[in-house]
Amino acid sequence: AEEPLYPLGVGQQHPQCKKGAASRQAHPEQYMQAQEVANRAARYAIQYAHSRAEEWGIDVERTVCNGASAGAVTCYEMFLFNTTVSFRPESTGLEPVLELDQIKINVAAGRAGGLSTPPEVRAVTDETVAVMAPGAAVYDLHGDEDVTVPITSAEFLVETLDEFGIPAELDIAAGEGHSLFPWQFNKSHPERLNAMFDFIETYLPDSGGDDDDDGVDNDGFWNYTDVQYGTEDPSMQLMNIALPSSGEYGVVMFHHPKGSTYNDIGQREVNAALDSGYALVSWESC
Repeated sequence: AEEPLYPLGVGQQHPQCKKGAASRQAHPEQYMQAQEVANRAARYAIQYAHSRAEEWGIDVERTVCNGASAGAVTCYEMFLFNTTVSFRPESTGLEPVLELDQIKINVAAGRAGGLSTPPEVRAVTDETVAVMAPGAAVYDLHGDEDVTVPITSAEFLVETLDEFGIPAELDIAAGEGHSLFPWQFNKSHPERLNAMFDFIETYLPDSGGDDDDDGVDNDGFWNYTDVQYGTEDPSMQLMNIALPSSGEYGVVMFHHPKGSTYNDIGQREVNAALDSGYALVSWESC
């Protein structure tokens, strides 16, 4: 780690680099920088697509990143870290790109990916989680006999996300190795590919339209938004309400901490309440 980092564009100078970054046998610092470069490259690609949202019919509030192997790792890194999270910025020379950090990934889904970057290099923290898209989630399909990206990397990813209450699913393909495309896209087993799409549909925000028949715009995951409950200060006495789909239920009343508002609670928290059979009310006060 004390060896100088080879500059971009100079080529793979260290013999370890020829063994492949996916197996983490590249020069340690070059591997960490490569992840940051890939993060930015992927964000530029999404930015390009978003810039043509009207032309291509894209809903920029519903963004899914999908990849395999190193592509999956890039999706997960981009999901977890924006460009302000750098490894030794004094060495890499990669400046934050704030316009790219406006891009939010709602669902990162992939095959044979994982998280292998140790916390001392880039750590998932409350600060990194706070800038994610509300309700963001991760899905990884992984072979339990993968020797290129061991399943322990995927397990570490899921364990890390679990610590912060981020929905994550590790779908294990028993007896499979690294190349999972033939397994996942097997026409005789459509349920394998459907498992990923079902996960995406579960956590991808609603399009903003009202698909039910109650005449209410659900605004993604709330049934009612900006409901006024008092007249002393109408601009402050407001609340958002999320209701379970059926049955009797209790109610969780959430009052935001100092420095935030009733709108700052995200889909992750809403889903946690609904999945437990409770309605959730996030309220503002004077």
